[in-house]
Amino acid sequence: MPKGFQPILTDFFWSTPRLLVLCLALGTLVRPSDARSSFTARFADAVAGPGVEQTTRLIIDYFPGDGEAIVGLHVRLSSMAGGARFVDVQSGRGQAHVEASSFRLDYGENAVGGQLADTIHVRLLTPARPLSVDLRLATNVDTDTTLAHHASATVAILPPLDVTLQIAPARVYPGESVELRFTASQGEREERSIDSLVMDWPEEMLAVGSPVVTQADTDGAVEALQRVRLRREVTGVLSVPVSVVGAGLQASPLAAAIIDVGAVPTFEVDLPEDDLLRGEETQLHLRWQNQSTAAIQAKSLMATVAAGITGARLASTEPSQTGGARLEADEEKGSVKVLVVGELDLKPGESISVELELTPLTTGPFAFAGSFQPADRMGAVPLGTILVQVAAREERANRTRLASTDLELARAGLEPVLRQALVSLPLARGTTLRIVDSRSDDGNWVVEGLLAQLLLERGVRVLADSTAAHQMHYRLADARVVYAPAGSAWNMFDDSKSRDARMEVFLRLEDADHNVHWVQRVTGRMHEGRAPATADWLGGAKGIDQASVAADHRAIEMGLSGMIVGGLFFVFFAP
Repeated sequence: MPKGFQPILTDFFWSTPRLLVLCLALGTLVRPSDARSSFTARFADAVAGPGVEQTTRLIIDYFPGDGEAIVGLHVRLSSMAGGARFVDVQSGRGQAHVEASSFRLDYGENAVGGQLADTIHVRLLTPARPLSVDLRLATNVDTDTTLAHHASATVAILPPLDVTLQIAPARVYPGESVELRFTASQGEREERSIDSLVMDWPEEMLAVGSPVVTQADTDGAVEALQRVRLRREVTGVLSVPVSVVGAGLQASPLAAAIIDVGAVPTFEVDLPEDDLLRGEETQLHLRWQNQSTAAIQAKSLMATVAAGITGARLASTEPSQTGGARLEADEEKGSVKVLVVGELDLKPGESISVELELTPLTTGPFAFAGSFQPADRMGAVPLGTILVQVAAREERANRTRLASTDLELARAGLEPVLRQALVSLPLARGTTLRIVDSRSDDGNWVVEGLLAQLLLERGVRVLADSTAAHQMHYRLADARVVYAPAGSAWNMFDDSKSRDARMEVFLRLEDADHNVHWVQRVTGRMHEGRAPATADWLGGAKGIDQASVAADHRAIEMGLSGMIVGGLFFVFFAP
């Protein structure tokens, strides 16, 4: 470096005005770098069109850049949309905001910070030609006016498949479990093949299991067999939307299958005024009645009791329409089956009655299950279950009463309040329900058994599988018995005790979509003024805690202390 040049450079760089000029010059050389986040978009399914509401899957693969997070996606129809519009958008990660010509996914609460694939279900009204959409990505470093990341995707529009649909049987009955057969056949000019069928079941029908789809060998028809269970309160007609899969279409819609819901008779059991007693003969009035506005044709009417009956016989019947009534009884099992067989034609308002005489062998509820066989069925359709309570004779006054265990005492306190709480349960007779515990507890079996008993008394069908239309969730919050002294505080030899039992249960009723319809908190209490002498043997069961309150003899202790002090005073100080 030439002599004297270094001081000149030093003066230049360290002078304040010139340093400012240098920084400004260097700042003009800095350019904002391009964003490094990217994504790809594609439609997974072709849709049928034009003018058909269809759902297709839009697959987005996100690749966020270092230090960036994806916070949104904007999708807009192209200018040549041809009458297309968005109807609904569902994403498993982002919140969708839908308009007719565009939609926006907001990932703000769940930003994408790593590589991720999001499947977006887009329901739209399809145009006549392939549909293109423009997509723009938003990251945490973008502004509303500068969305630098963009792409496009096109969904194919194919003509709907020309298919003829048949369904059998064309009539169903409330409360029955029936196998439906859907048959899809190609139209005369349709050359594209059919792969499968998709049914969208209404809420009145509960599909049991998965459909069995078979392909015909000759005419290209496809059959789908699906067992369904109908709700007991359904009436009128049911509409089942059906789509076919094939030729690149995941859901080519067909005209909805219309299924008629046939009328069914009601089943009732009229009881005598006096209570039914174990071991005593009684007479019951069984009645099937048409309470609908249409005639009911039936091959038979039935009522059955599984066990616990002896000496059953028919007393009388109404012979006008019965055709013939007969009784099938198994004395060994104690089962009874009443049948009214013939070409039965119940006009609106008409009924058929049977007088049944029987002797119950045990106490408790007897379940009389009613059913009927329609003229177009090979099997019976259930009509519901009627519970008939049978009591025992009053025990003799001088008979020794067995002491209740802690568990029995707590259950006895819970039963009446739980029965009263279930009065407000918004479930019709015949509704299916599953009992589910919300927390594991040793005493759950007590609550579940009591719930099942009381629900069956109300005519609710308690199922053990997940096909039930509702779920009753319960949680045993408290179960304990407290023993407390019951004798006189001045009698230290009186060890009698009282018992206070308490059980607290939280109940919650949900439907199949997890909507809560009913919530209750039930607390049962039972007090026993004098616990039996064998109280120590009555506890110890799992599921209920036992606590004891120690006797308080402070009064006796104070009295004895006073007597001792007084005696000493008399000995030492008395004249």
